[in-house]
Amino acid sequence: MYKIILTLFVMSALSACNSTPYRDDYAQHVQLKPTHQMQLSDITIQFEEAEFVELRGLYNHDDAMLGSAIMYDGSAGLAGMLVQIGAHAAMVNSGRDNKLSAQQKQANKNIQLLLDRTGQLPLSTLVNNDSIVVAAAQSGDNTLRIKPIFFSNPKMSRLSLKLVAWLPNTDKKANLKKSPFRYQNMVHIYGLLPESDDSVLLDITADELTESYRHLFNTAIAIVKQDVTGKFKLTDAKAQSFILKQDFRNTVIRGKLAAEDCNYQIVKNLRNWFIAIPKATANASIAETNDIDDKDIAPANPTVCQS
Repeated sequence: MYKIILTLFVMSALSACNSTPYRDDYAQHVQLKPTHQMQLSDITIQFEEAEFVELRGLYNHDDAMLGSAIMYDGSAGLAGMLVQIGAHAAMVNSGRDNKLSAQQKQANKNIQLLLDRTGQLPLSTLVNNDSIVVAAAQSGDNTLRIKPIFFSNPKMSRLSLKLVAWLPNTDKKANLKKSPFRYQNMVHIYGLLPESDDSVLLDITADELTESYRHLFNTAIAIVKQDVTGKFKLTDAKAQSFILKQDFRNTVIRGKLAAEDCNYQIVKNLRNWFIAIPKATANASIAETNDIDDKDIAPANPTVCQS
């Protein structure tokens, strides 16, 4: 028994060295039970820990710490070695978190002009009329909690959005520590990536910039609403590979095509997140993409679009 406990402790400590640090732009998928699917007309929205647009600089998420062989001192006995292992795991995690924080601060400095231009833009002014926003005091069982985080590339030419959405578990018999959510997921939606190196987001008008935020925000909300109302039918869909053009490198996204319209391919990836990949040409104007609402997302089939 002692050896088993020792093995579990060592494995736990070492796994901490490779764990992913906490990030608020990440969500573990929790599938809403079919019997709990919602009616579109009943859904309300509550902003969680957010009142204004939160904009961050985008950077390459390489948080690997350069490793080296670690020699543990065995002279202190087994207990001493366990203390050393635990201390090493804590040091690695702390170093990783510090590196991520420094990278994010530098990325934010890179887009300071866009941060200044965006200012304090209220989220409530971006929501379409078909979405009902409520305060925490008025929230209920059908209230989606959402936390949007916008990102800009270093060139300040492309916006993207990660929107985490969830429904708290209201079952009185549920173990809320183990199952705090009835539903949780994330939508990651990308704007257009212009071919030029121009800082397009600094050149457009203030109204056009606001429209860019509004378009991403409402499209993400519409995708979440489609998800909790059971509109995405992926039982027979086959996994495919999709190419997403990015600044740092092109990304291959593996997943199932959940829906598409004239603006986006909406892919459900292997983590069950929804990734909205723009279909428009790279040199199209940011303001050229059409707006979207809850009923505009078509099932995954060939779509006829106007040129």
